[in-house]
Amino acid sequence: MTLRRRALFASAGGLGIILLGFIFAISTFISVSGSQSKINDLLAPAAQMADSLLLAQTAASGDLADYVLTGDEAALASHQSAISTTNVMITNLLDTFGEEDPALVALVEKSASAQRAWVSDDAEPTLVAMADGKQPKASRLTSKEKALVTYDAMISATVALQDEIEIQRQEASDSVASSARTLGTLLILGGLLLVAGFIGYFIYFQRWVIFPLMDIRKDLQLSTRDPMHTHPIEPLGPPEFF
Repeated sequence: MTLRRRALFASAGGLGIILLGFIFAISTFISVSGSQSKINDLLAPAAQMADSLLLAQTAASGDLADYVLTGDEAALASHQSAISTTNVMITNLLDTFGEEDPALVALVEKSASAQRAWVSDDAEPTLVAMADGKQPKASRLTSKEKALVTYDAMISATVALQDEIEIQRQEASDSVASSARTLGTLLILGGLLLVAGFIGYFIYFQRWVIFPLMDIRKDLQLSTRDPMHTHPIEPLGPPEFF
């Protein structure tokens, strides 16, 4: 095989390895970027909104109980404000997820449905009784088993939403960490391959070019010193030397 062809094959092989490594590095980087973007743009804000939703739902129930117990209009206003906050958080969560994550959308809708059930079975009839001046009736209504069950269902649905968001955020974080380790490993391997390539090129050049030329030079020197110039010159190295 000619020296030119060997160099061509070696260059093509090295270029192929570099190209594959580059493609793999780009795909890994895209994966890291996508996972990090999902955490920053979707899951982190969603986690904060889900926390606010749970706090507002809890506050709405507590403020309702305070209003029934004390008749304080401030407690009523606080209850209404909490309900308004829950509605805003639910809307924001649905807008945030959009069509990107049907599973999370379904959990938000489940929490919203559970909240509507609690409002229908507990908050609304209790507030109607209070508006009619029937505080004992309001107290009985808000303490009924159905009211308690719907409240527990609402809180459980929102906690399930929080848990799913946290699971996805942890998975995305693990993906980022794994991809970062892969990139680091790839960089180390790339450096080692580069060093190995230089060493291989040096050895190859010595073996196929320098050493044959040295042997040919030695034979030429011996041939010139021979009075008959009959010292044979061994055909060493690539065909280009002959």
